[in-house]
Amino acid sequence: MQAIEAEIQVLTDTRDQIAATYAIDLAPLESSIELYYTSDIVPLETTVQAEQQDYDQAVAELLVRQDDMSDAFDFFDQNFPDNDCQVGQECSNADANCPLWSGGQSCRDARDAYNVEFGEYDEQVGVRQDEYNQLILARKDLDGAKTDPNKFTAANGSYIEAVENVEEFRVLCGVETNEFATCGEGLIARKGRTRDGVRDVSLALFNGGQRRGGLDIGASFEFVVDAVDANGTSSQRTDYIDINMKGLFVDGTSLRLWSAPDEEGVDEINAEIRLNLFIKELDISVCDPFVCGADPVAKEASTLNLDNLFISLNLGYGETQPMRLSATSDGNFQFELTKLRPGPDVDQNDQNSMQAFYDGYYENSPKSFISISDVRIGSGPDASLGRTTVDGLRAQYLKVTSRDL
Repeated sequence: MQAIEAEIQVLTDTRDQIAATYAIDLAPLESSIELYYTSDIVPLETTVQAEQQDYDQAVAELLVRQDDMSDAFDFFDQNFPDNDCQVGQECSNADANCPLWSGGQSCRDARDAYNVEFGEYDEQVGVRQDEYNQLILARKDLDGAKTDPNKFTAANGSYIEAVENVEEFRVLCGVETNEFATCGEGLIARKGRTRDGVRDVSLALFNGGQRRGGLDIGASFEFVVDAVDANGTSSQRTDYIDINMKGLFVDGTSLRLWSAPDEEGVDEINAEIRLNLFIKELDISVCDPFVCGADPVAKEASTLNLDNLFISLNLGYGETQPMRLSATSDGNFQFELTKLRPGPDVDQNDQNSMQAFYDGYYENSPKSFISISDVRIGSGPDASLGRTTVDGLRAQYLKVTSRDL
């Protein structure tokens, strides 16, 4: 309880510090941020993009001229190997060592052709450097517009600080909040409910109540697979996956089965699946147990931790959209969520009747959702990836078939 209270206090202090930073309220601050972004940041970003393209073109042209210079030097060097010239440098008469009589003119012509290509290459080196300098200046201007507190005059601090503070305030107090004085459905409120829940459970346990711990389930797998490296060499590699679930509940889960004829009049098994799955902690590790068994840090770094995973999966909706269970001719299982099937009371040639059918389906058929309160990889200060919720899932069609490995 003390840990949760301390965490809430830190979050509350952060919220108050953000609110005290600005003389204007949240909504005007966001408007100022948007206006500054449009009027000042976007033109500078456009300039950086244009300078980047110019620089990339200069680099590409430099590579072309470098190849031309190298080809010219290779021709000169292979035909007149007595020269003392170096590729990437101008070749003088003395360094060329061209013969005075036989072959002398051909040597000088090859030397001159190389010098021409070298001159164009050397010129492009300067062009590339100029474009690079322009790109750096454009990036500095953009960075200054974002980080210089004297340029974002609408509020205290810089533009990027304002953006980060608004985003953090939204996380703490919810996206629907428009005032610094109002803190709605954000992280602080969720942590408060967690604290209240812990307090209620503590009081219930203190008064003699009992709490189910749920199931603890674990499974470990070892796979030996063929691998091919970058050189095309084949070898075998051993992969591992370790899955541990703590506090597993399936309360409210149901499976309804019935028999009904398919399109060809053959009886088949239809189903409705209502799966409610809650897992307090789900850990998925892919580390070699011989390595991680002696190195807890390595094990944590290779483990995906999911806290408070709640899945409400609803597949099948009566005769309108049943889940079809069957087996293939080669012995594999097949699960198919059929397409919508209007009943005999629906005139499929009448637009109003079909519209009423679809309206009823979307209004009454159950949806699925997934919620994870915390996703982490490792145990460091930056291990948490935050929480995630996917709500309102509904499948129009789904077909899953097992396969032999």
